[in-house]
Amino acid sequence: MNELDFVLEYLPINIKKTISIYLDKENNNIFSKNNIDYTKYNCTEYNNLNDICESKTEYNNLNDIYESKTKYNKLNDICELKTESQKAPNNTELVEEIRLRSNKPLILKIGQETIVMEYIITQQELLQTFDKICENSIYSYKRQICEGYITIKGGNRVGIVGSGVIENGQVINVNYISSLNFRIARQKIGCSNQLIENLIDLKKGSIYNTLIISPPRRRKNNIIKRYN
Repeated sequence: MNELDFVLEYLPINIKKTISIYLDKENNNIFSKNNIDYTKYNCTEYNNLNDICESKTEYNNLNDIYESKTKYNKLNDICELKTESQKAPNNTELVEEIRLRSNKPLILKIGQETIVMEYIITQQELLQTFDKICENSIYSYKRQICEGYITIKGGNRVGIVGSGVIENGQVINVNYISSLNFRIARQKIGCSNQLIENLIDLKKGSIYNTLIISPPRRRKNNIIKRYN
């Protein structure tokens, strides 16, 4: 299971389906953007094309194998697009946040894009999700709820928005939950490699006094944890 799968486990079936359908559609866009209907070409033709591309001798006999050069060019484009698609990051690997707000549209944060979807989250779906992340025992998660988030499987966090109950300057409870924000935890290997020489004094074997500042979502925590 990847990080996103851990999060989808907590969502009602209709929300899960909506997200899955959208991501599947986006993952196929590399073909639609190039105006090529790859679905009408079968696997046999595609596999034959790979064999042809590997052998110049067979390439010279191309006209005997296919009726027209145009058809070959289309298949060649498909071959290149399939390779490009395999190398490109899958959208499921880029999802950073899933935002559920009562009686408002479902929102996905994918890379630097914020996608506002047509699906409207009901209060019932929101509370159903909240119960599930609390394992149907809200009281046992009271401390985490008061801190504003709950940590779930895979190290993912769910931010909570509601009406806080304050006593002696401390939040003692959160009522009327109105929003949940799932933040997908992802490992970013090598994100701090460029900074290592500026953080560590290799001659003295010590760490420089350092203040790390950046805009949101620039992996500050990843850098700190990598060298903690």
